Amino acid sequence: KASISFVTAAGPVGTSTVSVRNLASTKIATFQIRFITEPSNLPMLSVSPSTGPSSGGTRVTCKLTNFKRIANPASLRATINGVDASSIANIQSTSASTFFDIVTTFTASGGFRIVRAWDASRPSLVGISSFEYLDVNQASIEYANPSQGDSAKSTLVRVGVSNVGQTLSSAGQITLDVSPPVISASVVTIFSSSPSLLDFEVR
Repeated sequence: KASISFVTAAGPVGTSTVSVRNLASTKIATFQIRFITEPSNLPMLSVSPSTGPSSGGTRVTCKLTNFKRIANPASLRATINGVDASSIANIQSTSASTFFDIVTTFTASGGFRIVRAWDASRPSLVGISSFEYLDVNQASIEYANPSQGDSAKSTLVRVGVSNVGQTLSSAGQITLDVSPPVISASVVTIFSSSPSLLDFEVR
């Protein structure tokens, strides 16, 4: 058994075969190496999903391109808003792209946060994307069905609002703002109400 090392010359993109010959015998060993194109564009980072609750804990799959292969998975780094991402896992890296998972951290408010990823051995190459935190303490529309209606007559629309913060018992406790203002709407029925979800119907 013997080991050798060598430096490759420049070669065309693709696979090349290397032959190793023992001059003292007729035995030849061969193996293949692959030449790839050096990325010419800036690294790109995409995240999926791109939104999640401000409480954190969302598992996000990240994809790096124009980055070359990460030889040592332990050198992969990622941050969310400058804070180290927890649990970098499922790292799969090739010359074409690198996939990995991170878990979002807690944030006190909603909004967009910058996500960065890089190889510690090449810190000048950084992929940048963004993740939107949805404020779990802010009310938001869960559904509004139907989403369209006949312009010549009124339409009943069932609406769900999450994170209301209290239980509402009457339609008078709900204020509706409609745009354009020439259109009017009023609450017809409250089907159910809790601090976490308000389910009602408007006309």
